[in-house]
Amino acid sequence: MITEEDKKKVKIRTETTDKSSKEHFEKFLKKFEEEKPILKYFYNSSKNEINKYYKRKKLLTTSKVNPLLVIFSVRDIEGVNDAFNEIDFIDKLWIKNFKDKEAQEECVKWIAKHPEYTHIILTSDDILITSLMVKKLLEDILIYDFPVLTGCCNTCGMYREVVKTLDCQWCIRGEKHPYINVTFDKVVNWDNPILITRPKTKFFHWIKESWRKRNQRIRKVWFSGLALGIIRRDIFDKWQMKPNLLKTYIKNGKIYEYNNYSYDFSLAVWLHKHKIFQFCDLGVKSRHFGTHHNKLKIGIEKSEVVFDKAKKKLSEVIPKLSRILICTPFNNESHSLNKYIKSIINIDYPKELIDLVWYENDSVDTTWIKLVFYFKKVSKRYNYNSIKLFRKDFGLSFGKISVEDFGRGENPHAGKNYLHNYKEVLERAARLNSIYNYFFDLVNRKYRYLMIIMADIIVPNNIIERFLKGFREHRDAGWVGGVHHTRYPLSSLAGPLTVKRGLWSTMTDKELIKLKEERNVVFECGMTGHAWMMPSRLIRKGARPSFSACELVAPMIYKLWELGYRVYCD
Repeated sequence: MITEEDKKKVKIRTETTDKSSKEHFEKFLKKFEEEKPILKYFYNSSKNEINKYYKRKKLLTTSKVNPLLVIFSVRDIEGVNDAFNEIDFIDKLWIKNFKDKEAQEECVKWIAKHPEYTHIILTSDDILITSLMVKKLLEDILIYDFPVLTGCCNTCGMYREVVKTLDCQWCIRGEKHPYINVTFDKVVNWDNPILITRPKTKFFHWIKESWRKRNQRIRKVWFSGLALGIIRRDIFDKWQMKPNLLKTYIKNGKIYEYNNYSYDFSLAVWLHKHKIFQFCDLGVKSRHFGTHHNKLKIGIEKSEVVFDKAKKKLSEVIPKLSRILICTPFNNESHSLNKYIKSIINIDYPKELIDLVWYENDSVDTTWIKLVFYFKKVSKRYNYNSIKLFRKDFGLSFGKISVEDFGRGENPHAGKNYLHNYKEVLERAARLNSIYNYFFDLVNRKYRYLMIIMADIIVPNNIIERFLKGFREHRDAGWVGGVHHTRYPLSSLAGPLTVKRGLWSTMTDKELIKLKEERNVVFECGMTGHAWMMPSRLIRKGARPSFSACELVAPMIYKLWELGYRVYCD
């Protein structure tokens, strides 16, 4: 525990910095404020085609959502049922061993008796679904409250080459499937399904898997195969899984009725007729097995409806969602930029709630060229709420330090720059002051948290989840960060810092191991670096960067202490 005496010692130590050095720094800081260059605004990728068709409402909470997963089961495919059993945070309804018509009637009948469910999720037992896929789609629902939202899966090539067995040749050969079961355009003869024959590729404009990989965003679609489809309750109650249309015809003097019980297609037609949009998250792709069409259990095993109660609460899996602003400064980062981008993309948090701000300054390597490339790629492929890329030339191109000199601890205040004297140290400090205060100026009430991630680290994919958990468990947390080691060579810790031996005293591996053994995984410290998060309300109360003796965050830490908040490390 950090005592008030520790805080006083640290503050006195900082305040007694050499007076001439402080005056020198303030002089250069004033110069930067007076001659502040105009920020060069490059590009802003801000939202996507969803807004053309659907306006986002207020974020839902898990208390407002009670989904039911309906599984139509007529097969026994290894691994599929085990995957369904791992989805233990929502109720499940198994419709087992019925023919299509009876299965859908049983589903509608059961759901009609249970008005407590707000969303119906439809799938079948020839699709491999994971709990992460269900979680991702439910997060999309909490954000957008779509009337209908689906994932996608591979389209199997039945009725193409292996006609006799009905099996998919790509599944049999273990090859990649070239298409997914989603179409943007209307299905040919959608209003007269009797004319839709095999092969379906003549009628369904399947999307290529290679295109999907480059565009993993939420899109409006005309048809989706409902590999995993979430239907809002008001829509489901109106639709009632009614088969489309179909026709009556006379054969041998008898009247026959033709009905299509492919509920994915009937839903697409119903939505089109009622002018309701259907959306698909192309980042949620499951595996379809096209090898069990002649191994159905209908008529062999008992037909039954089985209810499976959830073991966990949905709120345990999906905590309250918040808008987050993630900012990163870039200076001479070309050596590790690809690793940074990959780790940012892999963060397990709804991209629709993340705004990215990338700020490049004074690089002498290829950082800017690479950033432009990655910016265009990420903007197109992923569904971030917005991505902004800026460049600002401070006229401080000091050069890039070599890896070897960096490892030897050359120029300790220089970062990845070559700094030759204290004047350049101060100039770099003033540059950082300008950059970080620009980030803090972006924070407004629509963001609940500001997160700073440096460009030369790889963050774990659960970093936001862990930091938010730190804030939930520690109500006095004003800052939550993590542990990181020195960059080259990888050896001792670079953070967190403790104030028990002075604010700039780095904790040791031994101390961290002891804390872990004592189960203090989240503990109070003096400061963390390179990746940390703050609530926006504290920024509005005055906690923001203000350099003192070339240090960025010390004044901000003091302000947090003054407000009664603490710094925690996970």
